[in-house]
Amino acid sequence: MRKFENFNPYVLLVFFMCNLLPAMFLMEIKLNLLLLISGIIYIWVLKGKADFKILRNSFVITILITFVNMLVSHNGSHVFFYINNRAVTYESMRYGMTTGLMLSGAFVWFSCMDIVITGEKIQYIFRKMPKAGIIFSMILRFLPMYMRKYERMKMINDINNKSGRNSKDNAVFVFSGVTSYAMESSMETADIMESNGFTQSSQIFCGSYRFRLRDCILLIITILMAAGGLLLPGARLVFMAFMSFIPILYRGKENVKLWIYNMKR
Repeated sequence: MRKFENFNPYVLLVFFMCNLLPAMFLMEIKLNLLLLISGIIYIWVLKGKADFKILRNSFVITILITFVNMLVSHNGSHVFFYINNRAVTYESMRYGMTTGLMLSGAFVWFSCMDIVITGEKIQYIFRKMPKAGIIFSMILRFLPMYMRKYERMKMINDINNKSGRNSKDNAVFVFSGVTSYAMESSMETADIMESNGFTQSSQIFCGSYRFRLRDCILLIITILMAAGGLLLPGARLVFMAFMSFIPILYRGKENVKLWIYNMKR
């Protein structure tokens, strides 16, 4: 079964940028909610199961930013109630919710991009700039790894904490441990890369991705949908809905083809 992740890396990069940029810069609550929902469904499809952790994180980010903005910003004509003679308005709530949905949607689509565009694909995209490609792929790999390392060290420190340190000292202690681990692993990685010849000036990427007809079709559809959403604001939601659900529709089409094939056997 053909997968959406097997498209040409350049086409995948264009597709994710066309979904990420609206999620990051357009303050439209319906559009941001649509991109968040499509991103959550897509990451569930990629992982093969419902990951409620990312749903919980998105909900917490949205609610937190909404309440903070309601308490900080008091502009607006539709007043809900007053706290210490300061108005809590509908406009501040809507703006905070839009901002929260925007950040959550961008976070979810970045997570999808991190799964689909692997380090090998990044090196292929930046094969004319190998050092930039290696740095970018290492950032995408090491940041999640260090976050998981921090969580493990924090859990171990909480279990073994018998010295009565307060939470601030515990955080500094764990952060110091993660920093030491990062520096040590970076030196080991540098030595391994040097021994494998990454310091040589002439590096040739050995991977190869063909640009097939389906890549051309997906690229044209993505560009048309993005241009339609940009040039026709009234129909932006329709264009973005179709574009953001392309991976899910493609996976559904391939599953139907596989089911029909198995029925004929």
